This record gives sequence, C-alpha cells and structure tokens, in this order.
Amino acid sequence: MTFIEDDSLASATISRRELQDLVREQLQTLLEQSNLQGAKALLVPVQPVDIAEAIEELPSTMQAIAFRLLSKDEAIEVYEHLDSSIQQTLIEDFR
Repeated sequence: MTFIEDDSLASATISRRELQDLVREQLQTLLEQSNLQGAKALLVPVQPVDIAEAIEELPSTMQAIAFRLLSKDEAIEVYEHLDSSIQQTLIEDFR
C-alpha cells in the first residue's frame, strides 16, 4: 500500500480494505434486490482478489450467486483467491 503525503490526494484515496467493504456492501444490496445485471456490472472493474474477499464476506446464500456472475476466466482467478472452505462450499453448491 502506498501512503500519500499530500492531504488533498489522501482524501481521494481509499484503502484496499475500504474498497473490499464497499464492493461487498454494494454487491450484497444488488443481490438482495435481484439486480443481477447491476451486480455483474459492479464486478467488471474489480480485481479478482478483491472480488474473492467480497464473496467470502457475503451471506452463504449469496456466495454462489455472486460467483456465477463472473466470466469463466474471471471465475478461475477469483476461485484461486478464495479460502478453501468457501471453495468447497461452492463446489457442493454447484452439484
């Protein structure tokens, strides 16, 4: 993480954790509203590691739904970053 000395720039940046929390909150809200297109669009610019963190923090009932919104290539990358217990749960959910 880079720390910025200039206060004007510091106020415009957020930490990776804040980004992950923001993505998770927005993703959960969109999924609760059954807005799958909005949820899919939200994830497009997000890095796979951050998507994985967001999915891990979703309620278990939403994890598989969120994962299925990803393209095949993106899903592979995100899967690699998921905790092994979440990976196992997803495998069981997809059977």
